[in-house]
Amino acid sequence: MTSVSIKERCIIVVLGENQRKVVFSGGMDELSFALKRELKDLLKPDDIISHLMEYDKDVDDYIDLRDRIPEEKSKIKVVLKKQEKDDFVLHVEDLRGFKMEKVLSEELESAASTNCCEAMSSSSSTPNFLAYYSDSDISKQVQDKKEQITVLLKTKVIAQKVDVCFLLDCTGSMGPWMKAIKDNILKWRCRFHEKYTDAHLRFAFVRYTDFDQPEETRTTFMDFTSIPDDFAQFIGNINIKDNCGGDTPEDVFGGLKVATQNLSWTMEPRTKILIHIADAPCHGREYHSPEMRDSYPNGDPKNNTPHDLLTALYEKNIQYTFGYINKSTDKMISIFKDVAYEISNGKFCITTICATDPDSVEQLIFDSMEASMTQTIHTLTGTSYEPIELDTNEPNWKDLEVIIATITPALESNLSENKIELGCMPNTPIAIKMGTKPFAHGHCRQVYHGLISSSDTRIVLKENISRGKRNTFFKRYAEDYRVHLTAVLYSHMFNDAKPKDVPPIRFVTPSLLGIQMKRDSKEMKWLFVEPYIAGKYEKFNSNAGYVAKESDINDAMQAFSHFTWKKSGHRILVCDLQGILTDKGIFLTDPCIHSRDEDLMRYGRTNLGSVGVILFFATHKCNQVCSAMGLLPYCAKV
Repeated sequence: MTSVSIKERCIIVVLGENQRKVVFSGGMDELSFALKRELKDLLKPDDIISHLMEYDKDVDDYIDLRDRIPEEKSKIKVVLKKQEKDDFVLHVEDLRGFKMEKVLSEELESAASTNCCEAMSSSSSTPNFLAYYSDSDISKQVQDKKEQITVLLKTKVIAQKVDVCFLLDCTGSMGPWMKAIKDNILKWRCRFHEKYTDAHLRFAFVRYTDFDQPEETRTTFMDFTSIPDDFAQFIGNINIKDNCGGDTPEDVFGGLKVATQNLSWTMEPRTKILIHIADAPCHGREYHSPEMRDSYPNGDPKNNTPHDLLTALYEKNIQYTFGYINKSTDKMISIFKDVAYEISNGKFCITTICATDPDSVEQLIFDSMEASMTQTIHTLTGTSYEPIELDTNEPNWKDLEVIIATITPALESNLSENKIELGCMPNTPIAIKMGTKPFAHGHCRQVYHGLISSSDTRIVLKENISRGKRNTFFKRYAEDYRVHLTAVLYSHMFNDAKPKDVPPIRFVTPSLLGIQMKRDSKEMKWLFVEPYIAGKYEKFNSNAGYVAKESDINDAMQAFSHFTWKKSGHRILVCDLQGILTDKGIFLTDPCIHSRDEDLMRYGRTNLGSVGVILFFATHKCNQVCSAMGLLPYCAKV
């Protein structure tokens, strides 16, 4: 038996639905004695401790000793069994360095290869974690998270009420963008109602031109409506004005004034967004290049100012997204951003999107509406959030500097499949390049293009959005990695049991990349790195009840989520499935796991517990894959 010196500790020992506090000091012999003393009346033959929870003041949280953060010099894995003659056997392993996750993965792999729930229930590292919140401290954490989930779900319902106003420069060559909005209005409404069960959309439109037009027709608008046909008809009747004003700038301020003063923006909590698309700046030499001809170089002749107009938007909680078509508006929007920051102490941020291609408008606007919903949720729940500016184009790699990074072995696993071959060993420096802006983002992380410099291999880099203490932040990556490994385990089981005509499911498992922020500094930036897989990614379901339209591939995805609930003995449900179909199977990334409420503190921030399970089955309709695998419609109480 290995002896490890440990200071006095208070351990919460979890055994089935029971738990005890055990105080001990010294090494493993003292822990063994304390466990025998406290658990003698609880243990039955072959019982296994499912948790050894210890309070860690550095992260202000209870942490399982198996899940100690990598800074610890040793890790402890304990399995305690009671034999038939009341003889206690304590198996202890002193796991040096970063071997913890290696042990975890080997046990998961063993469970996957045996393809049986019995192996899962007997492994101390599998998803079969039993109740641990009868202790008052942990119970409070679980109750707090339940309350957070309740608030989050109520807030999501509010955020799904969306008012969208389009503000467009209707001069010159803007016809294709007008047509794109008209043609896609019904698609946006259908996609939103399909994805969000509580969605309610209203659309408004403000058209502006320039000062050479009659004042009564210089700007026109349609107030908010929930009827797409009326909206499309209004846009169809708009005439594009050529060569307005005889100069390049347009009456941007006039359009913004109408958008803030003439529309029936509601004051009730909901998502409110102004989407402004333009190919020319406003009047005033300070807002554009000196070479640009401007009939009003001293600024707006109506004395409108960015300060007054943006203050009106901010006070009404209207989010502002600007779609640029060329570089002529760069200076203007830069000034707008500075003014917005100043009037709100950094709380009002203008988001910019690249709208150079009219064909991209459908996805751009849909993404903008979703991003605005996320911002509304953060605003209503009082959590910090800064709008993320995306760049969907592949970077010009020649313009980017080389970054020296290191693959940490803390989260490496034999069970991990479909991992990127980086051409180096863990803890060995590797040269990469990383895009300056993310090309996609979700609620928890943002995604960047990446490149391995030595081989020109494209990769994907994912950074957690939330910030915190370094050890807490690292713990989130470790928790995400646990979710990945658990999903991989169940994908093995699913692939063994699925019908032959269903493509295999494969999860792209990340490695953890550390980038030293400053020379001679211990501060690290952590990123997940994955292989880049070309193709169109699809969203099959979410962690809040969304289910994509029926199709052969989607049926398999929904059946997989249903399968995980049954196979785990109604303990976990893997969901939030998104990925791409290839000739080698369906490659999925970034899953979520819902658990029973007693395991609510596991599986990361996206675990909604029994509420998440209910939301999935509320919209899930058993399909032919479910039937073929013997999955019965959900009716049992969670």
